[in-house]
Amino acid sequence: MNKTIRNFEVPENCIIEKIEEKTINPFKSDNQGYIGLEIITNKGKIILSISDDQDCCEIFDSRFLEPVSEPREHIGSQILEIREISIEAEDKEHCSDEGGYLALEIKTEKGSLVYQVYNEHNGYYSHGTFLQVFEYTEEDSL
Repeated sequence: MNKTIRNFEVPENCIIEKIEEKTINPFKSDNQGYIGLEIITNKGKIILSISDDQDCCEIFDSRFLEPVSEPREHIGSQILEIREISIEAEDKEHCSDEGGYLALEIKTEKGSLVYQVYNEHNGYYSHGTFLQVFEYTEEDSL
């Protein structure tokens, strides 16, 4: 079972309108791209992304974790809970002592969506991350 790191407040009657894995530019003045998940709701956006600039031999990506239903099946459903979670060891396929991961679990009426961004590197090649949950935003690096 995944451990909760922190919970995010979900507005009442928050309905998913669109779910898309895409290139995201959260910083309009920056040409750097980020890859990740964008969920549009009737109450705002949820974004989890990682910078997509390759520096050397680091391994980075974003992905839905198993088991995953078709994410689009959640369109039209109400979000019940959003939490940042730790990932069980068997799901940390691409994480070493250097780098790390950031994962969100979004529980809806139809089940859970778990999405992860990760970066494995030799200590020199971190990647920026961007997290937005409605009005809350956070920049960090892995």
